[in-house]
Amino acid sequence: MKSLTYRFWKHLSKQTYASPFVCKLHQRLSEKLIKEGRISSFYPLIVKKAYKPNFHEIELSYKKFFSLQLYENVLKTLIIGSSHGFYGYRAEESLHEINACEPSQDLYYSYEIYKKYADAPRLKNIVLFYSVFSPGSLLELSCHNHLCDSYKFIYGIPYRFTNECEREKIRSVYTSFIVKIKNHPDFHYVGNVQKPVFFPLDAEKRAKEHLKGNKRNENQTFYVEKAAKLAREKGHNLYVVIPPAHSDYIKNLPPFEELFAELLKLKDNVKILSFFGDDRFTDADLGDTDHLNEQGAKKLADIVRDIMDKSSP
Repeated sequence: MKSLTYRFWKHLSKQTYASPFVCKLHQRLSEKLIKEGRISSFYPLIVKKAYKPNFHEIELSYKKFFSLQLYENVLKTLIIGSSHGFYGYRAEESLHEINACEPSQDLYYSYEIYKKYADAPRLKNIVLFYSVFSPGSLLELSCHNHLCDSYKFIYGIPYRFTNECEREKIRSVYTSFIVKIKNHPDFHYVGNVQKPVFFPLDAEKRAKEHLKGNKRNENQTFYVEKAAKLAREKGHNLYVVIPPAHSDYIKNLPPFEELFAELLKLKDNVKILSFFGDDRFTDADLGDTDHLNEQGAKKLADIVRDIMDKSSP
């Protein structure tokens, strides 16, 4: 029989969003149970203040969804992943590419988007961005956690941890906003960052932040395996891209083999395209410590396309 402490912790864990007091209590119980060996990891609860939708990001999500719906029958290359893919790959309408990446999009949501469009009749290539933080990155724990609502109410992708009934108020916000933006569709948007803006970042601090995701024991790389399995079933080419980064950022990180150990275990079944420390890219191709600027994004897209073309039968 499970202890009362464990049962209470389990009850709190189902809430995901809670008051500051409950969040702190949940963390204390989690630490106690970990020390006792009863649990190995936990998802910190998030303090959810009054819901204030980020309409810019809702619009961005809807525009990507609209493009995928509109061009599903001619879609040839689907790009998925976090902001590293959003900033890092310049999709081309003439080549039937759509960049479905968004800030903090983790491997679960990347896989779910691919799964949703896996039956697109002309789909051939899947480009999945994988970064230092990807092994333990959870959108729910990021500053962009509200995008979980966009994926639910726009794409229809189920939540991972949150109870459906907690989100009815948010559903009504999305419904009313989407009605408005449906009246102004963008028929030529393929998902690229339209006006990239970068801010100075401290390379050492940024590397430490990303290492937290890298070391978090959440096995998110499991979704790369699922994507690879789906690609084999559908006859698609899956390319897992490790993007370039600024030299100052790289030198504050452990060796490549350690950083990407989980992904490298899959190398026999997954095509890994690593540009991490690639001398074809210089710091001038970066907008900050780890995001490519427009010049770098065009360069990366051209290289990846060349590889895809050469891999075609």
